[in-house]
Amino acid sequence: MGEDDFEEELRKNLSKEIKENFSDEISGDFSDEDEKKKHHRFSDRYQDDYDLVTDISGDDHGKPGRAGLGVLKLVITIGASAAIAIIVLVLLVVNGSYNSIFAQGVSAYDSENYDRALELFQKAQTKEEGKDSSDVSKYIADCYIKLGKQDEAIETYNNVLQANPNDTNAVVGLCAIYADKKDAESLNKMLDKYKGTEVEGYLGDFIVEMPKIEPEGGNYDVETTVTITGVENCPIFYTTDGSDPTTSSPAYTKPITLEEGVTVIKAMSVDNMGIKSYVNSQEYILEQLKPSDPVFSLDSGVYIDGQKLTITAQENARIYYSMNGRTPTRSSYRYYNPITLRTGSVTISAVVYDYNGNFSSVVTRDYTVVRNEEQLEQGQIDYEKYHERMESIRETETSSGTANE
Repeated sequence: MGEDDFEEELRKNLSKEIKENFSDEISGDFSDEDEKKKHHRFSDRYQDDYDLVTDISGDDHGKPGRAGLGVLKLVITIGASAAIAIIVLVLLVVNGSYNSIFAQGVSAYDSENYDRALELFQKAQTKEEGKDSSDVSKYIADCYIKLGKQDEAIETYNNVLQANPNDTNAVVGLCAIYADKKDAESLNKMLDKYKGTEVEGYLGDFIVEMPKIEPEGGNYDVETTVTITGVENCPIFYTTDGSDPTTSSPAYTKPITLEEGVTVIKAMSVDNMGIKSYVNSQEYILEQLKPSDPVFSLDSGVYIDGQKLTITAQENARIYYSMNGRTPTRSSYRYYNPITLRTGSVTISAVVYDYNGNFSSVVTRDYTVVRNEEQLEQGQIDYEKYHERMESIRETETSSGTANE
């Protein structure tokens, strides 16, 4: 409905009410008089009202019958003023609500008007909905940071954590400030505090990658060395006595050789700002050391007469061997020089002993030796038969429990 239609409808309703009231009021006085007298009586009784309306509306038409339009305008003026007052009141109430203040703060923040944004967010925090709002606190702290007031931002986040120690906005916000200030000590404390918690998943940007220790901890019975690798340009510090490493611990530069017994290696990386990784810990149990197995220069197979066979072992160890298929012991031949293979079939077994009496596994090779290249093809057939027979013998000895003396 347009403004003109609205005014017309009000005019009609008002005129109708006036006429009805007028008819009821004067009908008894003029029941026997004509309409002309009624009209004059109406003019006399309502002339003052008409004049008042005329003065207000400025609608001086000189006709009493137009008084309804003046009243209409007065009613519309009063009604419009009331409506405007109500709208203003509603807007004031809405604009003073938490949601409105918060929205205005966000708008000011996005417009980089951080002073105004801070004022609005602090006002929003006074509302019931904003007292414990993590979002409001984060915006307040962010405003402080934008305004170069890091100490105020830290205080804001710490106040949040007093109420909720696991508030992720506050934890991440504090870590970001400490990183920006290069406050490694405070940042390391935060990372240690939230290690293993749900909040840790939000701190990946601040955590230095933990170094890798290989091989994994466990039981070993052979000489074992441990290597530690980490992020490039991040030095690694380690300990071997089970204590947590610090920047005063030895710096890793080369593989670590384990000693017999229990060894606990712990290692951490440190970046150039001083931020520490989590500590990697591995426990090793090195049993009585077993020397490395002997190494043959020739695999099992067919060779021509005169071929040289060498056997090698680790330092500070002795090699003993047999050429009859039996398990070698310290009572067997001791290896000093290369062995010359002669025509026929032979099985050579070797074992390594260290100076502590520990011995390696026995290594065995089967050889068929021929006089010249023309006999190589036949020699291959002979080798296969011989190898199968020796394998059968060794399996029998293993199942019967033959042991090294």
